[in-house]
This record gives sequence, C-alpha cells and structure tokens, in this order.
Amino acid sequence: MVFLVLGASGFLALDYSMAGRWTGRAVEGLTFAEYLRAMNPVPRGADRPQGLQAMLPKPPEGWTARPTEPADLDAFLPEDRSSLPDGMLALLGSLAAPSPGSGTQTAIVTYKRGGRQVIVQAIRHPDRTLAPLPLSDAIPLTPAMTVRGLDLAEAALPRSARARLFLADVGGQIRLGVLASARMKDRDLVPFLQTLDVAALNDSVVDRQPGLGQVPMIVLASALGKEARAAFEADVAARAAASATAEPATAAVPQDRGGSIFGAIFGWDKAEAAAR
Repeated sequence: MVFLVLGASGFLALDYSMAGRWTGRAVEGLTFAEYLRAMNPVPRGADRPQGLQAMLPKPPEGWTARPTEPADLDAFLPEDRSSLPDGMLALLGSLAAPSPGSGTQTAIVTYKRGGRQVIVQAIRHPDRTLAPLPLSDAIPLTPAMTVRGLDLAEAALPRSARARLFLADVGGQIRLGVLASARMKDRDLVPFLQTLDVAALNDSVVDRQPGLGQVPMIVLASALGKEARAAFEADVAARAAASATAEPATAAVPQDRGGSIFGAIFGWDKAEAAAR
C-alpha cells in the first residue's frame, strides 16, 4: 500500500508538471484545482449563467439595466389582475422568474427609461427539448421580426395586459423572451435587438444553425408592404418547418479537458484540439 500510494503520488506530480508545460503555463501558473478540473471536466460553457447574461442586449443610450426583480412585472399587468386568465398571469410571471429544472440556466435583465420598461429573458435547457410555456398551445403567435437570422414571433396578449411579448427559439435549447411596454412600437425595440448576441446564443447550443447571427440585418414585419410581408411570413414558416423535421445533432458538446498524460492516454487532447 505504501509503495502504491508513493507511486500514484509520483505519477500525479509528474502528470501535473507535464500538464503545466503542455498548456503553455508554468507549473506555478496552473493551479492544482484547474488540474483536477481537467481530469474531471465540465462541459464547455458550464458558467453559462454569466455567459448567457452577457449575450443579452446592452442598454441603449438613455436606458438603465439591472437584474430583474419580481416587482418589475407590475408595470405590465392591469390593476385588476383578475381580468387576466390565470394561465396568462403564469405566462407573464414566468418572464420575470428563473426557470426551474435541473441544469436549466436563466438570465433576466430589466431595462428602464421613464415610464417605459423592457424585460429580456434567456433560458437555456440542458438538452434540445424546450419546456412548454403555460398556454403555449392556446396563444397565437405571429411572425414579427428576424434579428440576424433569428425569428421572433409576437404572442397575442389580452388588451388588459399592458405589454407586448416576443418569443424566439435557438436550437430547441434556448428560449428568448422579450416583454415590452404595450406602447412601444417594433422600431423602438431595434436598439435592443442590435446588441443581442445571436451568434453567441447559437454557439452555445448543441444543434447550431449555420450562419445564424452572422447576417447583419434586422427585418421588421410591420415595416414591410403587403406582398413583402406575405413572403416574409412564408419564409419564416418554411424555416420553422425545416427546423421541426431536422435530425438532432449526435455529436457531444466539446469539453475542456486540458493537456496531460491522462489526456494523451485517453485521447482527450486530440478531441479538444479538433474542437478548437
């Protein structure tokens, strides 16, 4: 047992030293905690709560931004909340609260300027199947805009709701929700959408859509003529149908494993190099 412990300790010390050299860092620059994480890796993007929030829009000039609080929802609800169906209240309430579930990550930001308010929420699920929204089958959705290739649809809310709700789906894994004051027009949302990092959202899901986020264009359906709008809606419907019938990706998400003797033995280093 003594020789076994001494041998294992010596091997770990050697591997730790080699890991520091192979990663281009001196041993004193590679902490032992980092070395252990390399042996028991976490998926790339496991710090997604911070990373996910960084993908949300930057506050436009004149607007403030802060983490969303439950009370922020009051600006979008009528004084008599009983005028809204319970399911609708649950839907709007979900836009101001983290989504429960193992491995689910949420980022929510409230933007405010005077009496206007916008809440942007991104929920990332650990797999390709998004959790259903309350009343998702009963709420009509109308194609409203395309932001760098990402389609956003507007949900039909009751007149008593002082809000507009836009929803988008990224790779069947991230749901994006934009809740805006009812008096805000589509063009008022453009300053927010311009800084939405669609490419990063696309890169953080398993089933990435080639080119999503790379198109430098925002198209508002409300700004189109009758024929152009019909073509726009047909194009959105075609993309949605293609996405629904697409086969899920079978490749695993690349993992950060680091370089070491263990990595060389088990092939981690080659897989990481290929992913990079």
